[in-house]
Parts: sequence; C-alpha cells; structure tokens
Amino acid sequence: MQQTVEAIRDWFRSCPLVSSGNRFGIDNLSADPTEYAIYMSPSNLATGIDITGEVFVKSLQEQTFIFASREKHPRDVLQAMANHGFYDGVINWIIQKNKAKDFPEIPDGRVISIMPTLTQYLFEAGANSGRYQISCKMKYRRNV
Repeated sequence: MQQTVEAIRDWFRSCPLVSSGNRFGIDNLSADPTEYAIYMSPSNLATGIDITGEVFVKSLQEQTFIFASREKHPRDVLQAMANHGFYDGVINWIIQKNKAKDFPEIPDGRVISIMPTLTQYLFEAGANSGRYQISCKMKYRRNV
C-alpha cells in the first residue's frame, strides 16, 4: 500500500494547479498554508466464494482516499472563493485525466479510474488557515 499512496501523491503532484514548491504529505497536514496531503481511507476488500466454498480476492478492487490541502484562512470571502475555485479546477483535472485514461502506475495492479466521490468542502477551520478536501475512489484490476 505504501507504493500505491506514493503513486497517487505523485499523480496529484502532476496537476498544474498543485504548486510543486509546497509540501505534499501523506496522512498529515501541518497548520501552515499552503500544503497538500493524501489520506488513505478504509476500503472494503472485494472477495467472493468459488464453487468449492473457498474465499478468494476478486480482481476488481476499489480504494478510497482523500486529497486535502491547508489553505489561507477561509474567513475572507475572496479567499474562500479562491479556495473553492482551486478544488473546482482539481476536480476538472481529475475528470480530464479519466477521459484520457492517464493514471498513476501502482504495484498492486492497473488503475481503471479515479473519480471524486464528494465535492470540495471545508473540513476544518483554524486560526490562520482552513483544511479543504475532496474524497476520491480509485478502481483498479489487481495483479494476480
């Protein structure tokens, strides 16, 4: 899973809206804007039962994750609109990547799609910054 989350992180780093000079963590955002992170979410492992009653792992799997960022304080209306505009752009970038079938290479298999499952929202507001995020689902075919 470590290499998979790194591949997803690198894929998001290729988004032209994501500043290459800013910190991009895994499962961690500090209190300082602007930085990004990928948080892996618990996902069901798709299994089945064959005709002999043996349990097996299906080849088609899904992994959910969150793309989050710490942005300048959302109390200012113009800044809040800019923060939401950033996520509108990221969502559009993800949709375009799906149309082009341009996905990260993961060691677990071959990615079939990555799509947002929740639109952007302010998850947490701090004294000087806010954490915004979207939820995504990656479908992939497992290596057997």
